[in-house]
Amino acid sequence: MPCWRWSAKAGWLVGEATMMPDHVHLLIRRQNADYSLRDILQRFKVRSVRWINQELGRSGRLWQGDWFDR
Repeated sequence: MPCWRWSAKAGWLVGEATMMPDHVHLLIRRQNADYSLRDILQRFKVRSVRWINQELGRSGRLWQGDWFDR
């Protein structure tokens, strides 16, 4: 997905991703990142919703309101 290509520049590598209807599972690896995990996920959510909505010709919310690590 083009919306996370920028993450490598921010010091995070996305190894695997699984897209669900209202959330995503990411396997990521930190490499001397200047950004926290919270920052990276917030940026991902903003960029991905723009890209997905543009591709689908829609607008509005896409992801769940919160994220957390289990």
